[in-house]
Amino acid sequence: MRAALLWIGAALAMTLSPAVGAVSVTTDDGLALRFGDDGELGGASVDGRALPAEGIVGGFYVSEVSGEGEELIENGSLELEADGDGVPDGFSGGGVWKRDDTIAHTGKWSVKAEVPGPQDGMSGSFGVVVPVEGGATYVASFWLKCENRAGKYASSGGYMQQQDENGKRTTQDFQQMMAGGVSGTSDWKPVRMLLTTEGDTRKLYFRTDIYRGHGTLWADDFSLKKIGSTAQHLPTHATATEDGARLSGADTNSGLEIEATWKPDGNMLRLEGRVTSTAERDRCLRLSYRLPLAAAGGTWFNDIGSYATDQGLMVEWDLALSSLPEQFPRSADFFAVLYRHDPAWGFRAAAEKYYRLFPDYFTVRVSRFGNWYYHDVSKLDHPEDFGLAYNEMVTKASVPADHK
Repeated sequence: MRAALLWIGAALAMTLSPAVGAVSVTTDDGLALRFGDDGELGGASVDGRALPAEGIVGGFYVSEVSGEGEELIENGSLELEADGDGVPDGFSGGGVWKRDDTIAHTGKWSVKAEVPGPQDGMSGSFGVVVPVEGGATYVASFWLKCENRAGKYASSGGYMQQQDENGKRTTQDFQQMMAGGVSGTSDWKPVRMLLTTEGDTRKLYFRTDIYRGHGTLWADDFSLKKIGSTAQHLPTHATATEDGARLSGADTNSGLEIEATWKPDGNMLRLEGRVTSTAERDRCLRLSYRLPLAAAGGTWFNDIGSYATDQGLMVEWDLALSSLPEQFPRSADFFAVLYRHDPAWGFRAAAEKYYRLFPDYFTVRVSRFGNWYYHDVSKLDHPEDFGLAYNEMVTKASVPADHK
């Protein structure tokens, strides 16, 4: 039977290899991790067949996330327009977008799109493409203002697309929605997005527009800052223990120490550990553990897995290290599980096995089934049509209506 792998939360099952100088851990159903003589993760195998690694280096990786970063857009305030094409330098604008020196969030200039209505229309896009690094963390933002924004799609926001060096998108989704937006008549409001780029991402394209609607929209003050460093390998050394393998590592450059274990747990491998900062300051980290798996051309489902062709199969944790805790200052725990499943049913099979591995999480404890809702049912016609069972709203009017 073919096999697929899935990271979830945190856990593994394994047995120790009798090999001298090297350590391996294996699940009851034949999924194994092997560590080289140097103690680093060497690769994985299924039923004794090594999975291709092709030079990918596995193990722990860490990147630092800070609140500040260098501004990567030179003309974010849209003040410069040197070539006379009517579009701020460094930006792209089509359709009805024009520069406007009567309204601005900061400085003198903004850009404006007008779709008069009452018929809905489209303004075209206004945005910017910025070179970035793969696997780094960025925060993108800009500001929007509108008047009489209405129509089928009565609001405007922001859209983000990750691209490779040739402009081809690197994510399965065509684009991602940024947080925030405006509708009706609104003063300036921010639109933002925090993201870590895919490993093969080299450009970020973020934009705004009026889509199948009407009204007037202004945009200004575009910003992109790199707030997370590119992930760096944090070497660890594996040693055999009675019930698994211990991973230990310290990096003086980053001021971080890691202690972790792989332990067998039936049909899964369980990873548990702690990262500690030796630097006496609060820190935000993105920690990952990578399985060196070269699976380009394989089938990846639209699920919670994280995979990059140049980084392998990985699990990630966003962690905060604070000096406030008295027991374990400047440290954080992490946990993950790795297991195999029949790929014929894809993510269905992965979920089904996860239910079996963690049955307590899925025990039914309610006496009736139905939708959880937040609504005053006294104002809802025919509430019986919606299969309602649990109401989070409590008012004088809602309680009698709920009982009824």
